[in-house]
Amino acid sequence: MWQNGLAHSFHSRLVDTGTISSQGWTTVETALIRLNTSFTPSGRFPVFSNDRLDANRVETRIGYDAAICVERFEPCIIEAYNTSVGLPAWIILRVVDKGYSVTER
Repeated sequence: MWQNGLAHSFHSRLVDTGTISSQGWTTVETALIRLNTSFTPSGRFPVFSNDRLDANRVETRIGYDAAICVERFEPCIIEAYNTSVGLPAWIILRVVDKGYSVTER
């Protein structure tokens, strides 16, 4: 990989294997960022690389950071309607209840 400081990495992992019809599921997403500080003059990074020359032969550093996001997906029952004026679009009015058990009519 060329050291231009434009790199990121994403990884998503399922940590709770609930099903949609039960109580939802949980994922953990990790984002690793590697960015040339010439693109972010006011940026703050917890870790920096050694100084190096960028594509314009200007001395710069690469900043490294990471973010972790935990997402919990839970089914719910919503009240919605589909407008028939213009392009079809669902409009959600409210969340009725958690959708842990759905009965068909």
